Amino acid sequence: MSVSSDFEAIDSATGGFEFTEMDPQKSDARQDCAHISVASPSDTDMDSLRDWIDQQGLPMETIDSFLPLLERVPGLQLKDGQYFQCGTLAKEDIQHLSAFTRTIGRFILTDNGKAGECPIHPGALLRLHYFHALFASGPLFPAIQHLQLDTAGLSLQYLDFFLSSSLKSLEVVNIEESQQIPVTVFLSNLRQHGADIAHISLGPGRITQNLLQSCLTFSNIRELEVTGGPPSMNRTILEEFGALPSLQALVLDVGACRYEPFESPNPVNSEAAMDGQSSISMSGAVERAPESPRCHSPECVPRSPCAIYPPRETSHMPSPFPLEIITHFDSHLLEPEVLDSHAEQAACTGASESVSACLHDGNKPIEFFTNLKKLHIVGEAAPLGDLLLMVSSNVLEDFAVSLVCAKETPKGPPPSSLQMRRTKKTSKKVARPFNDAPFFTIASQPGLVERFLKDLAAAVAKWAATLKNVVISLSCNDSVVELPCAVFETLLISESLEQFEINGWSLATILESVECLSSQPPSSNLKVLRLPIDNSSSEISLSRLGLIARACPSLLSLRCSLKHISNVPSYPNHEPAKDNLLANSLQILSIGNPSPHPDRERSLLIARYLNALFPKLEKIQTHTSSNETQWAYIGDLIQLHRSMCLDDAARATAV
Repeated sequence: MSVSSDFEAIDSATGGFEFTEMDPQKSDARQDCAHISVASPSDTDMDSLRDWIDQQGLPMETIDSFLPLLERVPGLQLKDGQYFQCGTLAKEDIQHLSAFTRTIGRFILTDNGKAGECPIHPGALLRLHYFHALFASGPLFPAIQHLQLDTAGLSLQYLDFFLSSSLKSLEVVNIEESQQIPVTVFLSNLRQHGADIAHISLGPGRITQNLLQSCLTFSNIRELEVTGGPPSMNRTILEEFGALPSLQALVLDVGACRYEPFESPNPVNSEAAMDGQSSISMSGAVERAPESPRCHSPECVPRSPCAIYPPRETSHMPSPFPLEIITHFDSHLLEPEVLDSHAEQAACTGASESVSACLHDGNKPIEFFTNLKKLHIVGEAAPLGDLLLMVSSNVLEDFAVSLVCAKETPKGPPPSSLQMRRTKKTSKKVARPFNDAPFFTIASQPGLVERFLKDLAAAVAKWAATLKNVVISLSCNDSVVELPCAVFETLLISESLEQFEINGWSLATILESVECLSSQPPSSNLKVLRLPIDNSSSEISLSRLGLIARACPSLLSLRCSLKHISNVPSYPNHEPAKDNLLANSLQILSIGNPSPHPDRERSLLIARYLNALFPKLEKIQTHTSSNETQWAYIGDLIQLHRSMCLDDAARATAV
């Protein structure tokens, strides 16, 4: 597309723009767009401009400081270690600034931007914002799509600069709980500006319930990541996640949160749930639910926040801008909602049960997570089991579950008040660590873990036809837990599965599982198989390695741990290894065993055995404390053999 055709396309799409002079040599589409100066575009004009940018696939800029904005207008001065904006800005200066801000697609708001040790005086940004509101219409960043709040404190006072309907993604990283109120107010204002957030990522760092509540008001969220979480969670919050109609990806880490399940009078039938009826009957909950102003009938809005979260804080966040700047910026800015604390407290009485009334629609059970394609969850047994039962999606493709156990309770007397004061004085201002108090251990609650494993087996059986990537992990030091044989067998023979990884679990019965595969059709799609490498109860023998190679001929990467390297199949020197010659596609073998073998000739036998099983093997990956030296030597032998084969092939061609 030529420069003139670019202009015509924008002109016809937006209803007319004024253009500044531009260098004829700068003819790429992104530079064309950067030189467009909008006179007074309406909201429709800005939407058309953003649509045109999306259609052209223009690369967008990423910045983490307001300094590039100040550098594009006259009057920037560095005085006494601070940047100031001096002088008056004209309309042409703001048009030049707007041409740059239209190219910003991602902004990282942080207190540690590229401005380095020379901060920007707040007055400079206020003046810049004032002149932009005076001479231009619309948001300061009309094309911004991703906003990342990373370790921000004082910088949060400039959140209103990013009020734009173009914003699609929000990421909150390491924001102190005391600093999250401005973020919740910003989200409320952002919703009033028509932003349709599709991706929200919260954490690392503790997240307050108010912030989580504000995020869930965007009903069109497609991707939600919560790796921090509030101090405590319950099943009603999981139901809030599941009620998002467009949610396709959920990444949830509640390993550091106290989970407070509530017993339903009509408990979920796990077998029925995994047959597609994963809903929860809540008729009993309706009868027990207390009267509340918002939740008095089954027809109430299912996503009423009163039944799930405590009342919002009633304090207003003071505006960092003078009244005249706010008036120029947006005369329609709405004040954040302030709920009556007494009414809200009454509405939230019995929250665990009243939310059931809100989510109940007559006698029809409610389905959660109906469109989910990606589910990554970390936590203890109770929330993981509840969440598995809730998911009614039949199109899940990416599944990762990690069962975590609590740390042991620290022994000894509690710290004194003096020690706590010293710790408070010396601690740095970083995201507050999660509560290390123990929640449960496998030894203390075996029934809970048993129920989780049953739910896991049912979930895997339900999604076996659609799963492509699966990771099942265990992080617990107090006992050894065996992964159900049915889970391993179901996944390993799944025709849709491409990647399968197991961490921390005991695979004591894996030998029987692998032997069963020898009589079944091999999976043709499994490309990556990673078995535990640092678990003594998950070690296999070299002969079982051959069974895996036969069962999974399309493997490209395999990770496993061997018991020992003593029983190695041997073959005559001048005869082929007829019994083990396979056409497996494996390229990377990640392997190890507890201790080396004293006989160095054993390495030669292993190298030949692996060459017979995996003729395309390119690399052997080793692991610390897993006989890495000997396995590295075996890998060198295989590479030497590959090089010699290339020499022979070249020699035959030359002759």
